[in-house]
Amino acid sequence: LALMGCYDDALAKFGVARELLERESTSNETATYRLADLYRRIADIYERRSEYALALDWVEKGLSSLDLAQPTIEAVRLYNLEATVLRRQGKFDLAIACCQRSLTIASQIKTTGGQRAMGRTFYLLADCTWRLADFEQALYFSQQSVQIYQQLHDMVGLSEAHKILSNIYADRGDWEKAGDTLERSLSLKQSIGDVFGQASIANNLGHLHMERGEWDQAESLFNESYGIWHQLGSSWGEALVQSNLAQVYIYQARWNEARACLERSQALFSEIESEEYLPELERRWAEFHLGTGELDHALAHVRRSIAQAEAQEARLEAGLSYRILGQIFFTWDDKDQAMAALAQSLKILTELNSGDEAARTRLKIAAVSLMAGQRDEAVEHLEKALETFEKLGAQADLREARQLARQYNLIGKLLSDSP
Repeated sequence: LALMGCYDDALAKFGVARELLERESTSNETATYRLADLYRRIADIYERRSEYALALDWVEKGLSSLDLAQPTIEAVRLYNLEATVLRRQGKFDLAIACCQRSLTIASQIKTTGGQRAMGRTFYLLADCTWRLADFEQALYFSQQSVQIYQQLHDMVGLSEAHKILSNIYADRGDWEKAGDTLERSLSLKQSIGDVFGQASIANNLGHLHMERGEWDQAESLFNESYGIWHQLGSSWGEALVQSNLAQVYIYQARWNEARACLERSQALFSEIESEEYLPELERRWAEFHLGTGELDHALAHVRRSIAQAEAQEARLEAGLSYRILGQIFFTWDDKDQAMAALAQSLKILTELNSGDEAARTRLKIAAVSLMAGQRDEAVEHLEKALETFEKLGAQADLREARQLARQYNLIGKLLSDSP
């Protein structure tokens, strides 16, 4: 019932089990372990419904019922779930600390259950380090997770491990691998009937189409994801998809729809006290106000985005937000501050080996350089940007780069005059 998203029915069944186990646990050690595991399952449902305070309360109940001096699989699973909730709240350092406690205990449990729990811990470490833009560590952890789940023939765990691996490929600019890995994950989710997971993958596939500039496909997938999460009552999922839909509408200058989505996303994230995606949401507000010509509002939002990203040590988010800051200053005709912000963006994105995002920043640097009469510098950045966009098949970015080249009569230097 929990897997299919029938959360109220699942909680009712768990409630009956809890009454039985609580009577036995005072005199039966096995019942105590089962009770701790049951508390975790209840906490997991509240996490899926974005009720994070309740989820953490039930995790604490589970941990309190155990002798934590003894290595038990129940403790590993509880620490993993605590890490999951903390990750949703944007508390990545605390989540990683939970994962480290989990790994310490799991390494002492020489059973299939211990291996499976370690696979989950590696998945969580991959997700947290991916959020912090440490892509090499994230890739290592995700590959460890995939390897463990493959050895165990664990389809549930493998579907999750493939999903995070896809995210890492996408942010490293390998969209083909990202798409293939997501499709494998989706096939597994469908085979096991994981409705929540299917919503997550529809969202991720939408994000890939958005990166490629395929707005209609992205919008359709985001709406599909939203419909599932709305039905499941996942405020976190709804908030995430509303933010992603807003980005699609911003790219298309559909300002009324973008504002409505941003407002809904902000209200939901605030309601569930999740800060995981706030740097991204603030940046999208900045892009919205930049597009509608409200530069003071745009500047306030992007500065909040940068501050939140730096507080979370989310360097990729900071790199993207510095690019928007550069665009705001460029619109104000402050070329020096625009170039300084864009240079900071490029430095961060290059250090992170984020090829597609670095190329987008190079495109903005080229525009500023051309306005300042620095054609040689502009050509250098534009050449590198075009090479990346053509390799990735980023159609919207290619159109923008080619339009800039034509505007400044750089066609002969950079590309053939094709549509």
